[in-house]
Amino acid sequence: MTARPNRREEQRARTRQVLAEAALAAFLERGIDAVTVEEIAREAGVSPRTFFLHFGSKAAAIFPDHDTNIAWFRTGLAALPRDGDVVRDLCDLVVEGVRRQSESSFRQRRRRLVVTSPAVRDLDARTDRDYEEAAAEHLLGRWSDDATARLDARVLANVVIGVARAALDAWGHDGTDPVAATRSTLDRLLLPPLGTPTRLAVAG
Repeated sequence: MTARPNRREEQRARTRQVLAEAALAAFLERGIDAVTVEEIAREAGVSPRTFFLHFGSKAAAIFPDHDTNIAWFRTGLAALPRDGDVVRDLCDLVVEGVRRQSESSFRQRRRRLVVTSPAVRDLDARTDRDYEEAAAEHLLGRWSDDATARLDARVLANVVIGVARAALDAWGHDGTDPVAATRSTLDRLLLPPLGTPTRLAVAG
């Protein structure tokens, strides 16, 4: 039986997206430092108090989809085959995540802010750490949990997510195809014969 839609949650999601669109448009036009929360709320047709019910800062307003995205990533990690190539499977999932990002005009416009605004770039880096932690946890779940494995897992997670971040930045900056850039760079860096060290290439 299909669950009935939760109207309150739907309205909350709509309000978050309207606020995000208003914030992004204003930031791109005038710069993040020149825009106030009051102006964003007014453009979205809500009060500043409502704004802060959804976001802790004005920069956070342009990341309304982070919880959904990280939930998608964790679900994808959990669904990867236990007997597969752990490195290749992780790379494939990250490429698919970049593909999802690239299908959104909102996300491309947001990347333009990421590469030009220190405040937005710092917040984007903090959200990326959630992906790095999830990827590292996944790798450790396939390997023995010792000091070397913990280091290897964190290094590999940082590299994979870092490649995706760099490709998305290039997309926002000059329109580079982020999916192709992520795929080709991960293949060069992490897959045999020139890539991943033997210790990382062996699933536990």
